[in-house]
Amino acid sequence: MPITLYYFDMYARAEKIRMALTVCGVEFVDKRIGGDEYKAFRASDKCEFGGMPILELEDGTCLS
Repeated sequence: MPITLYYFDMYARAEKIRMALTVCGVEFVDKRIGGDEYKAFRASDKCEFGGMPILELEDGTCLS
């Protein structure tokens, strides 16, 4: 599973991460979350601290 970046569909805090991954040539999935999907995501175990961005590594480790 590739690296996945979870964030809202906007230019904000995650944009620096998107640019860094792109410049370094790292393939990643840019998962943009909004609306009701965010409510469900926030209750999941990936959203440990209740905020985003979250970077999920290939081994399933989530960094927030």
